[in-house]
Amino acid sequence: MSDLRELYQQVILDHNKSPRNFKLLEDADHTSEGFNPLCGDHINVYTKMDGDQIVDISFQGSGCAISKASASLMTDALKGKTRFVTTVFGAEMTFGSTIAQNLMKRGARCCDRIVVISENSRRLAVEWGLPAERIEIIYVGVEPQLLELARDRELRVEFENRHGLSFERCDVVLSLGRQIPRKGVVAFLEHGLSHLRADITLIIVGDGPELPRLRELEAKLATKRVILLGAVDDETAAMLRNNAGLF
Repeated sequence: MSDLRELYQQVILDHNKSPRNFKLLEDADHTSEGFNPLCGDHINVYTKMDGDQIVDISFQGSGCAISKASASLMTDALKGKTRFVTTVFGAEMTFGSTIAQNLMKRGARCCDRIVVISENSRRLAVEWGLPAERIEIIYVGVEPQLLELARDRELRVEFENRHGLSFERCDVVLSLGRQIPRKGVVAFLEHGLSHLRADITLIIVGDGPELPRLRELEAKLATKRVILLGAVDDETAAMLRNNAGLF
């Protein structure tokens, strides 16, 4: 199982860093846009068809590693194929709009296979009216990278010198993820930071639509208590997870 888990992680990381078919398909005859308002993932898929066969397919957009890798894997798998697979999430099946739910349900029922990410999502899908015999569970997630002690110390010292802090002497809170409204980081800086102890440093990591607003707030607050990094490389993220007091 550990070998399978490692292979899964390698595949996801590979397709995230070097996504296949990541381009605008100029002569596409079908396009589809997907947007998850809960996490901010936004993907456009383009296909060129010959009858029922997908002769070319590509995608563009932004999102987390899982969504980008999934789109990359999907385009690789569907090129030249006539069968169609979709992924359905619990948030979509419990979405408040009846019209949106009916449209998604009708589309999912037309697919050859329906992928969900957990046992609970499978239960919801069956209750939602999707055919149980077509539902497959593919668990998501990537084990976080762990650094060798020497490399961790090297990156930590470099970071401490650059930002003038000490992980050993300071209480550091780390917020790491895609910066979207649902996460509430902007609201926390506006209304919650003043309630933290004065010796707590907040490090914010991640890209997303809220990042420009976060930069404005960082400049307005003009405090060393907030370190806004935006996107960072995997090793820096691993070092921060390991050394922050609260993640």
